[in-house]
Amino acid sequence: MSQGEQPLARYLEDMLTEPEADSPAESVVQPPAAVEPEPEPVPQPEPTSGSEEAVTEEWWGFGVAHLILVVSGKEVAAVLEACPPGLELADGVMDQGEYRLYGSSRRLVDPAALILPPEQLDRLPPLEQRAQGLIHLKREGLSLIAGSEPMPVALSGDEIRWRETSGSRAWMAGTVMSRGMVVLDVAGIMAVLSGEGD
Repeated sequence: MSQGEQPLARYLEDMLTEPEADSPAESVVQPPAAVEPEPEPVPQPEPTSGSEEAVTEEWWGFGVAHLILVVSGKEVAAVLEACPPGLELADGVMDQGEYRLYGSSRRLVDPAALILPPEQLDRLPPLEQRAQGLIHLKREGLSLIAGSEPMPVALSGDEIRWRETSGSRAWMAGTVMSRGMVVLDVAGIMAVLSGEGD
């Protein structure tokens, strides 16, 4: 491990080992009661994992720096294994703005800028190099930029140590210590974007 990676690894280890209280999954990652289906995507690039069968997977995982983030499949509308061309991505910025993608307006978020401290974020390659795919979430047209190809993850609820809803890191619903995974809280991400969380 290089000197640049050591502080990042320590930070991620501290984040994963932060004391957490168990709480039911439903209270953290429960999607809205009624969600309009996403418009059918148009080609170029074709969302190779955007079928109805794909988005019903229980969990989706993707890499960010040296961490694997997972999100409930109930929150996912479509998965793209490649970022569309022509995106103007800015390094070090969590909210990348809104883009018209596949017939709908999508707000792009760089999860690395959400979870990492600035000094560690600065050590990562440019976002244009890191962006390997997109996970379109149902809630408010939000899309997460994936640092690795999004993949379905077989994960049972009893593997997850759930966080309390209050406190710092509103974007984190819990952790899977045995696999070094962080479970994202979509409602918490929206709160951070609106300035109501950290």
